[in-house]
Amino acid sequence: MILKEIEFKKSQMAFSGKEYLDQRKDIKTMYENLDSETAKNAEVEAALIMEYGWLK
Repeated sequence: MILKEIEFKKSQMAFSGKEYLDQRKDIKTMYENLDSETAKNAEVEAALIMEYGWLK
């Protein structure tokens, strides 16, 4: 979902320098949020594996 929104923002044409910089800033923030969400999920998964062992 976030990746689709990032691609949409990348495809939009900026009409001014300020608008372009704002788009780049928004995209950077979205990538940072995506990375932090991924890291959080990995930490939770690692904690569950440590607590209960590898579940198969």
